[in-house]
Amino acid sequence: MSPELEILAPIRDQPKSRAEEAAYLAERGFAVPPSGAAYSINRGLWGTTIGGRETLGSSEPLAEEAWVLTRSAFAVRLPPSSHTVRFVRGVPVSFDGEALEPVALIEKLEAVAAPFGIGRGIHLGDTVLGIKGRVAFEAPAAEVLLTAHRELEKLVLTGRQQRLKETVAAFYGDWVHEGHHLDPACRDAEALLASTQERVTGEVRVLLRPGSCFVEGVTSPYSLMAASRGTYGEAAKEWTSADAAGFARLLAVPGSLYERAGRQAAATAAAEEPSGVTVGGAITTPAGESR
Repeated sequence: MSPELEILAPIRDQPKSRAEEAAYLAERGFAVPPSGAAYSINRGLWGTTIGGRETLGSSEPLAEEAWVLTRSAFAVRLPPSSHTVRFVRGVPVSFDGEALEPVALIEKLEAVAAPFGIGRGIHLGDTVLGIKGRVAFEAPAAEVLLTAHRELEKLVLTGRQQRLKETVAAFYGDWVHEGHHLDPACRDAEALLASTQERVTGEVRVLLRPGSCFVEGVTSPYSLMAASRGTYGEAAKEWTSADAAGFARLLAVPGSLYERAGRQAAATAAAEEPSGVTVGGAITTPAGESR
């Protein structure tokens, strides 16, 4: 946007080792985590990423002491805990009935879900330059919110809306990751994503268990399930048996045409065959006799 400006990037242009960085901070009175010299830890609102010797390759797990939010989460088996998240137009607005601002809600969810070890993982993916990279992460609040949000979308969006939104979201995520957030295509993608959230309003009940977030139920005034007069797998009240038979026939048209074309091609090929065809050096007559 301003190509005439000089960009100062000391981390990039004056790279230091992890030990040198830790010493630099310590000399200036900044708190350095005990594992700061051994691991690169990036702590943010949405979660934590951890890099170290184990993540330089693809085969080793991260040491338990390297985890920040979920350390020793599986040493004690906590009893399952049920909670409710409310969304309004795709945005989480309350947790267990308490209205919270987004930042406060994320922080509270993290505190509740982290002891269960939820949101812990190691990501293996591609950098912008195409180099494979591996990093450990902890995102308890993100795991719960995304799981709940996705289930609510299933209830209120049509199948086509879901597939279109997922496709656009995949592109959008890549573009932002690659530093193209200012590209006008991102504005187009954001317009579609915002449109899909107009009816994503409702409550999702989640059950937190060690290592997993299980959706127990979901409700919404825009529920497409509640709007149907039919019951999935039980009763078809939206149509008659004649309607169903006609639909089945129409649904089968592409497959029927494919098979019909195959039979027609075979019949044409058979009609064009000469009366005698050479097979393995022998002449075969239509009657099947060889000479």
